Amino acid sequence: MSAEPVLRGTVFDRDLNELAVSYMLYSLHIRPSEVKDQQNFVKTLSQLAGLDEGSLLARLKESRNLIQVMDNLDQDQATAIRKANIAGVYLKPVKERFYPQHETAAALIGYTGENIGLAGVEGIYEMLLQHGEFRSETVPEIDFQGEQVLGRSTMDIVLTLDLEMQKKVETQLRHYLKKNMASRGIAVLMNPKTGAVLALAGSPTFNPNYFWQASGTAEKSLFDESIATELFDAILIRAAAVRKNGEQGDPLPPLTVAAPGFGLQENEIRKYGAVIGLYKNIQCGLPVCVFEGTEQQKRRVRADAMGINTIQLAVTAASLVNGGWRVTPYVLDSVYDHSHDVYFTRSKDFDTAGRRRIMSPPMGIMMRRELLQQKKPGAKNYFVYTDSVSQMVMEGERSRYIIQDMMLGAIPVKSPQLMLLVVSQQDYLYPLPKGDKKDIHSLAEIGNNLLSEMLALDEKKIIRDEPEGRNQSNYKRYLISRRVDFRDLKESGFEPDSTMPQVTGLSLRKGLQRLNGYKFNVRVEGSGKIVMQRPASGAVLNGAGECVLTLKSEI
Repeated sequence: MSAEPVLRGTVFDRDLNELAVSYMLYSLHIRPSEVKDQQNFVKTLSQLAGLDEGSLLARLKESRNLIQVMDNLDQDQATAIRKANIAGVYLKPVKERFYPQHETAAALIGYTGENIGLAGVEGIYEMLLQHGEFRSETVPEIDFQGEQVLGRSTMDIVLTLDLEMQKKVETQLRHYLKKNMASRGIAVLMNPKTGAVLALAGSPTFNPNYFWQASGTAEKSLFDESIATELFDAILIRAAAVRKNGEQGDPLPPLTVAAPGFGLQENEIRKYGAVIGLYKNIQCGLPVCVFEGTEQQKRRVRADAMGINTIQLAVTAASLVNGGWRVTPYVLDSVYDHSHDVYFTRSKDFDTAGRRRIMSPPMGIMMRRELLQQKKPGAKNYFVYTDSVSQMVMEGERSRYIIQDMMLGAIPVKSPQLMLLVVSQQDYLYPLPKGDKKDIHSLAEIGNNLLSEMLALDEKKIIRDEPEGRNQSNYKRYLISRRVDFRDLKESGFEPDSTMPQVTGLSLRKGLQRLNGYKFNVRVEGSGKIVMQRPASGAVLNGAGECVLTLKSEI
């Protein structure tokens, strides 16, 4: 057996529940030229690996030098075959990435291809998760306590995400979207004082274990799309009016007697939005943020007239209720280094540098009171605000109407520890299809159902020991899923005249999507774009059980 590579680091939630984990499996190869006694060879190996003797004997007669006869062997199977010491048998270790929570938080966690992070947290923190030395200053948000060179062994990362919260938020979001026949939605639960993201749900979503099967719709969510600024206008107008009154000003009058817009001009309201950073692009460690200076941001310049994204709105809302601090949202809580047996936590200097006061402390307190004021004595200790707006969007020479709904909630009102923002989009105007009646206020039900429960979960004490090793329940589920998908290579899933499609020149994802309906095992070699395929394009498959894709990077 060749030397076994170090596994990619595990991604945990804050309670050390596995969100992304790597396993070592093995593929079984035989070299016919080294087999002396075929009958004894076939009998011994078939018993150890559970292969059909006739099929294995047929494979020995193939003209190739090295033949793969089985994959997805676990450690116990590999050990048994290794101890048998059979001449002509080779075991190749293969690292496999598994996402035990499937669609849960998929857009945030991302996925890997060929054990390389391609999206989400997997891509952003590739340097931490992938084996190999790196210097501490390359990850400035973590305090590595003076250690300069790290990564010689596996490093795991712990996110601020709370799996229990995440699942509850996702359930409520899906229920609302289904009930109101909305096409897309996003929910962000964060600590407005620190910026720590506890849940980030989006719909539609995808399964990162089969990321190539995700449709374009699943990836094109509201995470990084413009939402109407009008959704935030009522709060922005009230905040601008509080600022205009000053620290010693009188409380705002009730809306029933106040002048329209509290007497503010449109330019005054928008100017205040710019002052508090509502229209500012955000640079942070989240996959959903727009990074300043990137090609993506240059191609799509965000302006007031074009709208804002969900994270911009969340950060601005947080600064209005947390006493006047503008914070940067983040998902990376800490890093566990197995070689040192220690957690490296977030750098206080880094987080302090990321905070900026946008109003004085007295104004911050007054702002929070005015925005989160309780209307009735004895009312619940949380704030929920909803709004809805319809707008026309252009797609080339055509236009269409959409409706966007928003819910903003905070708890407790006196000094919010949690803030929940939900935005949904409906791609048609009223009335709903099939005669359904839409109640836009039902979006408030998410806040009513979740805020108190989320606060109770957030106040639980987290006692974190070192990771105990891979969750055996998740490992068994993974092996079952792989073995359900596994078929003997002799079996054919094609009609006799089926031909091989063209995948050369495509990315791995697009190639796998094109091959998705073909029932054979796909083996990938290298990384980058597909430069060679076997069987060749147009070849009659005639019972072929395996496809080999050779990839090469353009760099």
